Amino acid sequence: MSSEFQRANFYANPGTVILDGVMTPEQLDAKVPPEVTAILSFGLCGGLAPSVKVGDGFIYEAVITPAPTNLATYRANLAWMNALAKATGFPVAPCWSSGEFNTGDSITQRDLLYARSRCPVIDDESFSVAVFAKKRGIPFCGLRVASDGMANKLPPAIRDALRPDGSDNLWAVVKSVIEQPTDPATGGWQFDELLKTAADSKMAFDALDTACVRVGPTFGWAA
Repeated sequence: MSSEFQRANFYANPGTVILDGVMTPEQLDAKVPPEVTAILSFGLCGGLAPSVKVGDGFIYEAVITPAPTNLATYRANLAWMNALAKATGFPVAPCWSSGEFNTGDSITQRDLLYARSRCPVIDDESFSVAVFAKKRGIPFCGLRVASDGMANKLPPAIRDALRPDGSDNLWAVVKSVIEQPTDPATGGWQFDELLKTAADSKMAFDALDTACVRVGPTFGWAA
């Protein structure tokens, strides 16, 4: 998301390589310069565990991904993970990430993913970060804040708000509200649900801003 990119760009040391959007490991390999020594998955995430609330932050100890016969686990760098957890006060936890955009949109899907993985949170980008880091042979970690909980019912307009590359698609939001004023899943007005989603997003970004100040311009990384 552009809002995540802007924050990372604002808080990070000058010269830090910052990328946004949902990328494949191959795209990351093409875009990340060879001199980069570590990579951080940064921004927002969604809750899978019922206990996760909007504004809760997490430091990733691992990324759990689907595999042909079971689950694959990519471990974060231990020293970096501990430094981020100490600076932010966020708990350490695994994240589910499949490399597929907009997975876990419904409560039923999130229930199933949590039962399968026991990961409290989900995001779209960390799969590629973890796979790329292993291929490149560099450390990775994750610092993310939940912008929605497991039981949050996002209106259809929000599900259309991002393009597959992660860029904003505001026209799709307007079009959805005009063509479908009420949310068929809840019966509520989409506009009212959008206002609540905006308030939740602000809460999550406020928590992310606080974490950025605490970790400093190196984002906790000590080469």
